[in-house]
Amino acid sequence: MARFDLKESTPVGDFCAAFHEAFGAQIRVYDGRSRCEESVTLGDLGLTAESVFECRSSLTAGRFIERMKSEY
Repeated sequence: MARFDLKESTPVGDFCAAFHEAFGAQIRVYDGRSRCEESVTLGDLGLTAESVFECRSSLTAGRFIERMKSEY
């Protein structure tokens, strides 16, 4: 089970590094049609609910995105 501490002040680069460490894969974060810079914070992208996001490695990419959108 992967565990991500999501806060408004968390840089995208840190989130991507944590995702890579947990799953051994890259995640790309976009703001609209363009890829975010690593220095952009999750709060800049609209994150308002700070909490812990837990998910299994068996989630498909689509399910991961759906859960992130619905919870945050």
